[in-house]
Amino acid sequence: MKVLIVLIVLIILLMLLPVGIDAGYDGRQAFVGTRIGPKVFWLYPWKSHRFVHKTKKREKTKQEALSSLSKPKKAVKLNINWEEIKAGLDLLVRSVKKLRFRLHHLTLHVVSAFPDPYDTVMAYGCMTAAVNAMGLERLKQADIQLGVDFSADKSEFNGDFSVTIRIYYVLKFGLTMAFGALRLLLAHRKRLKQEQTASALIAGKEG
Repeated sequence: MKVLIVLIVLIILLMLLPVGIDAGYDGRQAFVGTRIGPKVFWLYPWKSHRFVHKTKKREKTKQEALSSLSKPKKAVKLNINWEEIKAGLDLLVRSVKKLRFRLHHLTLHVVSAFPDPYDTVMAYGCMTAAVNAMGLERLKQADIQLGVDFSADKSEFNGDFSVTIRIYYVLKFGLTMAFGALRLLLAHRKRLKQEQTASALIAGKEG
């Protein structure tokens, strides 16, 4: 009984564990890491030594190349109607809505600078419009600073963000997609079977 209780507690803790991405650019180099709980494992750049095993690709001989070209490619025909496409898109939207991301921080510092002052102003205007459209300036976790520099000829950029999601929501998203896709697949096969039956009846009557 104790083992079962411990197992249930571990599963609950695992479902509540936040996972996510930390990424950014410091003006010289980009960096990307995956976050598991409070710990960040940096994927790029990775300071640890990695042993890369290079595998040589086997080159195709002339005979193999000719034989591969001579084989006719089978055309894949998808018998999908518009209603099924709409149902698939609706499933995707409903599944994505189940995701609950948490933004821990967002930093964006950009100084627009080009040799042409017109380009400098236009770039600054586009950045400001994009930030306002996405509502980034209203986020409490965000530090947005946009500016212009007419004395420089090269723009400056640095920023980073950290976003996480609990495994529970990822699992919920996956199950919703899986069961929804299964229902769509069964409905698709049923429709194809009905169409084949109707075509066979019509062919029988004509014969």
